Amino acid sequence: MQSNPIEDVASRRLRSRLRHFDGPGDVGEFLAIGTALAIAPVALSRLKLPQLLALLDAPSAPHTANDRDLSSERGARAARLALYADYWLGRLRPGNPCLRRSLALFWRLRRAGLPVAFCLGVRSDQALAADEPA
Repeated sequence: MQSNPIEDVASRRLRSRLRHFDGPGDVGEFLAIGTALAIAPVALSRLKLPQLLALLDAPSAPHTANDRDLSSERGARAARLALYADYWLGRLRPGNPCLRRSLALFWRLRRAGLPVAFCLGVRSDQALAADEPA
């Protein structure tokens, strides 16, 4: 039985892309971040920001005695989600990428049980430091 060269190329291409993921759940996270980034403008045009944040907010997982053991795992997950968001933003090239990225990461990290908060603005001491000559 001969193999189809087109299927072989497609199969190799798919395997080379999937090697970056740890499993199906990881692929799901990647796709969820991309979807969130793509639909953020539509959601923001229909809802006020506080309404959208309330919709995206999920209760954090309860803290346990093993939180110290999980902190490196949670940090790695947060870093991986940030990389996924950056990948999609590089592909989508949207206007206002910071707001989209923040919303998508807020949603996924809260669902993962990480205690994150959504903040907008610049701290006053950073703003003053930016105005000072170097």
